[in-house]
This record gives sequence, structure tokens and C-alpha cells, in this order.
Amino acid sequence: MKTVNEQGCSQRLIDSQAFKDIFVPELKTLREICDRNNMEIRIAGGAVRDILLGIVPHDIDFATTTHPERMVEIFTKEGVRMIEYGARAIGHGTVSVRINDSVNYEITTTRSDVLTNGRHATVEFHTDWKRDANRRDLTINSMFLGLDGTLYDYFNGYNDLMDKRVLFVGNARDRITEDYLRIMRYFRFYGRIKANPEDHDAQTLEVIGQTAEGLKGVAGERIWVELKKILSGHFADHQMSHIAELGVAAAIGLPMECNLDELTKVYARSSKFDITEAALLAAVFHDKQQVEDFKARLKVSNQEYATALFIVEQRSSYECGQVKRYQDMIVDSTEKKMCSHRFGNSQRQVDF
Repeated sequence: MKTVNEQGCSQRLIDSQAFKDIFVPELKTLREICDRNNMEIRIAGGAVRDILLGIVPHDIDFATTTHPERMVEIFTKEGVRMIEYGARAIGHGTVSVRINDSVNYEITTTRSDVLTNGRHATVEFHTDWKRDANRRDLTINSMFLGLDGTLYDYFNGYNDLMDKRVLFVGNARDRITEDYLRIMRYFRFYGRIKANPEDHDAQTLEVIGQTAEGLKGVAGERIWVELKKILSGHFADHQMSHIAELGVAAAIGLPMECNLDELTKVYARSSKFDITEAALLAAVFHDKQQVEDFKARLKVSNQEYATALFIVEQRSSYECGQVKRYQDMIVDSTEKKMCSHRFGNSQRQVDF
């Protein structure tokens, strides 16, 4: 049964098996500690999304209205070990606790970003759950789940998740300019949730095209983490096509004119095989210099760089059907090790 409170928050009771299965002894201990100290916590972010999809989450993060310094006092008094709770973490409102020396939980105070530059934010702590939900990127990531099973949904995230819609919370431009990496997260979650490769919201794509330049100021390591998840998700060829057409590719160190035809062929051929993200992405490069630019911008590992470079340098040989060289590599131990090292193993599996 669904109800709506005075803040426009939709509430419903969740009693699924996935929800029941999260209550390991460590979570029960954390709940008892919070109850004793009048500290309300709600599950936040990806764990809520997983539970609603019937998946037991690997990691559970929490939100709370309790100030971070007060959290430190509570967990110190309770004898709970804390990790990563120094000035930087507390400044962002986060305290990480380790329960029974076996399970970590990250708890972050409800907050708003009062000053942002597209990468970093100055935060303000408060006790308003809706304001905290409003600072999050996508509606499907903006829900909270109480430990009593109450789902708190301020921005229609539940319906969007059930209907497989990927939309920003509120105004897409506002959410993106708060953190330009959200452009990459949009494509990542599209490839996890959508059933149709070409069902994007037209206005969302328009805004992404208008703001793509902002990604030039985002660290390459952060971009590569998201791009790898896009490449390992569904519809990677379609996703990369939009990324190129909207100017995102040029902003993140990929060629302005990506070799999308080659990518489509490689994606189709590799659908039943293990392939690393770097091996798949190599299809978009036309020459060695583009691989060098990719390495410099995204700070990829030496193995990922070697994989992409090897494929680009050898492409003309295998396109011409010259397989003798590769047969020789298989039987030559040195070459075999080189190929194994460069290509590695990676299953195309979908992770949130």
C-alpha cells in the first residue's frame, strides 16, 4: 500500500526476501546501537535499488540526520571501530564503522551541496530527508529504505525503476553541473536498467550535449571507472555512439571521430566471449596516437594501454586474414605470455 505525506514523499512497505536477507548479525547490531542512541538511519543509494529489484546488495550505505561529530561520539561510547573518519571524511559527513570486525557500513549525514564547481562541493548538514534526496543524481538512486521496511520516495524513483526509466532528479542541467561525472553515470545506469537501446529521454540527451565540455575538468581516473562500466553493460555500442555524437568522447580523451563502425562489429563478434573493456574500446581508435592520447587523459593501467595499442597496431593484419602470425604467437611461449598479459580475462557481466 502506498501513501504520500505532506512533503510529497511516496511511502510503501517493502517486505521482500531480498530485504529480509540483509539482516545479518552485524546489521542487527548496528540497528540496536542506533536505536539506543536515537539515531535514525535509512539505507540509501544503490542498495535500495538492488533490494527493489530482488537483489541482495553486497554493500549497504546509510544516510542519517545525526551530525557526523555526534556519530563519532556515539560509536566511540559504544566501542565500535571506526575507519575513515578523519577531518576530510567528517567534512563530507561520512563515518565508516566496522561491526564485529567483519562488516563495514558507511553512514553519511543528510546534507546539501551549497557550493559546487562541477567537481568539488561545499556541504551543509541538515535534517531534511527530501533535500538530501534532491542532491542525488538519478531518481532511481534517490530513495531511502528504513530498517522497518518503509520506502521513502520523493522523486518517483520507484516507478522509474519499475518502468526502466533513467532520469535525473529535478532539473538535469542542475544535477550535471553539480558534478559533470554524472553524464557518465547516466549512460552507465542506462546500460544496466533499460530494455531498449534507443529509448533515451530527448531532453536529457540535449542537456548532456550542451554540458559535455564540463567533463574536461574531471579526473581521468574517475572517468575511466565509469567508462569501463558502460563498456561492460548492455548496448555498449549504442551507448558509445551517443557518447561520440554528443561531444562526450572528445571531452574524455577519445577521438573526436570515433571508429563506430568498427566498434559495432567488434561488439557483435565478442558478445559470447570474454573481452576486457580496453580490448573493446580499442575498436574506436584509428591510430597509435589516439591510443597515446587515451592513456594520457584517462590514466589507464599499463596492461590496458598495451591491450589497446596491440590491437590497433595489428588490426591491418587480422583484417587481411593474415592469421599465420597469430598462430605463431600461440605456440611461442614468449608471445603467448605477452598476449595473455595484454588481453587478460573479463566477463561481460552487468554490475551496479
